[in-house]
Formats: sequence, structure tokens, C-alpha cells
Amino acid sequence: MGTVDVPQSPMVRPVICFGTSMESTADYTCAFCGEVNTTFVDLSAGLSQTYIEDCQVCCRPNQLYITVDDVTLDIQINTDYLE
Repeated sequence: MGTVDVPQSPMVRPVICFGTSMESTADYTCAFCGEVNTTFVDLSAGLSQTYIEDCQVCCRPNQLYITVDDVTLDIQINTDYLE
């Protein structure tokens, strides 16, 4: 494979993005044992998300209700215990 010479204009510069991510972390309290857990939240999945994640301490399933503020991107997580 060869290289391609692209004419450069003083008004046009290439834009290179490194490590751009729409993923963040947030803490939630296990609905069963009360321990604090950290989870990854994919901000590109929407401002309101629901999914199940096992507690990192007691291994019980938690229903996570995630709300992302559309201005500040602050994350709030409410939990329910699933049997």
C-alpha cells in the first residue's frame, strides 16, 4: 500500500480524537445487602436506562433504573431487588 498526498490548506486542519468515550461510572447501593457498587453507564444508550446487574458483594441481582441529566450528565441510579 502506498501513501496519498492530500493538499493542505491553511484553513483546513485534520481533527484527531483520542479516547473519546460515551461511557461513565456511577455508584449504586445494592437493594439486598446495602453495599455500594460501581457500574459502567453507557451515555450513548439514552438518558433513561433499565437493566439488571449482580451485586459485586452478595451476587444478588439488582434492577437498575438509571437517569442521566441531559445538561450536566449527572447520573442517578435507583435499585430494586429481584428474586
